[in-house]
Parts: sequence; C-alpha cells; structure tokens
Amino acid sequence: MLDASNPHILAEHVVHGPVDPEAVEIAQSAGAVRQEANDNHAVPARDGERRTFELPRVIWIGMIACYVVFLAALLAATGAGRAGFAIAISAVYVIMFFGTARAVARQSPRQAASPLERQGDSLQTAFGPMSRGAVFGQILVVPVAVAMFGVAVSVIIAIVA
Repeated sequence: MLDASNPHILAEHVVHGPVDPEAVEIAQSAGAVRQEANDNHAVPARDGERRTFELPRVIWIGMIACYVVFLAALLAATGAGRAGFAIAISAVYVIMFFGTARAVARQSPRQAASPLERQGDSLQTAFGPMSRGAVFGQILVVPVAVAMFGVAVSVIIAIVA
C-alpha cells in the first residue's frame, strides 16, 4: 500500500498505511503519476472533447419555434398587460440561450453535417447509437411540452374570460 508521506507518488491524496517499496520502484521506473490512492494504472493523457453538437438544423429550429409558440400564447392570453414586460424579459432570455449556443458554435471551425441530416443514419452517443426519431423525441419533448402548456393556458383563459 502506498503512503502519502511519499510526495512522488501521491501528491494530493492522503493514504494511511505503510509504503510498499516494490510499488514505489514500479511507479518511479514507469514514470507514472498516481492520481488516486487506489489507482492501479498509469493515468491516461486527457484530451478535450472533440465532438460537435451534431444536431441537425431542424432540431434547433423546432426548439426555437416551441418557445416562440409558448411566449406568443402567453402574450395572447394575457393581452400584453402587466405580464407583457415579464414575457418580454423571458423572450430576451430565450434569445440569449440560443444566441449563446450559436455564438459558441461559430467559434469553432466549420462543422461537418450532422449524421442525422441523412435518413437512416444514427447519432453516436456515450450509450450507443440513437435513431433520428429517438434523438428528436428526447430533445424536443420538453420544448413541445412547454409550447403545449402555453397553448393550454391560453385556451383556458379564453374559455374562462
């Protein structure tokens, strides 16, 4: 077992127990830097994520459209009275949210087309490939629900009023 008193092996972690001279020799000869007390392998080099958004343009347009429907429904339902200012602030936040994503995406080199742009292709995720329908469903479920909520509120206010 390694001991924290040996700064060459465990510079940041505290481990209680005796120093294993064989482990120290192996670590020093391999030039390995141990990051965790229970790490049995050399720490691999860390590279940043190199994947892009990989979402087709239609998904982004769908999300924006859902939030526009939501805000328009609320604006229509409230008659732009006192709620108009709050809805305008919300619209600014929606613009900032999607504008920031666009600005960040434009800072990188030109991205290849999304694999979902082609019919039949799938999107590779950390948990395996996802079909076009599954990606659309997972990403658009919340924006569609928000838009439906706004329309429902608008319809209820129209019925009650």
